Amino acid sequence: MNIDSIKVHDVRTLTVLHPTTNEKTDIELEIFGSASKHYRKTLSTLNKANNKSCITVEEREKNVLFQYASLINGWKNIQEPDSKGNLVDIVYSVDKAVELFEKQYWFFVQVLSFVNKEANFLEVLEAN
Repeated sequence: MNIDSIKVHDVRTLTVLHPTTNEKTDIELEIFGSASKHYRKTLSTLNKANNKSCITVEEREKNVLFQYASLINGWKNIQEPDSKGNLVDIVYSVDKAVELFEKQYWFFVQVLSFVNKEANFLEVLEAN
């Protein structure tokens, strides 16, 4: 096999599936994969945070959510109601992603699953 026939992408797009129907939604997230420098830097930061001697289980769990939120490069079509009930776009930030992960755990699971499936970040350039 020609090893160079596989291209590794740092960032790929996840189309979020509806949690009950499993149908594609219009929500898209650009996510860094495990081969990217960004991923390795984020993992190093998580490991340092989790190696503190006085860290609680809750802090460890929050750190994992923070790690995966940090792997999001941006998103489209995520909305929430404003004070008048009108849907408005949610601007991406790591803190907002963590908040959404905590509120809608299924959303976190999709990001986690996508990142941890290496094939999502690979492309075959030529047939073997």
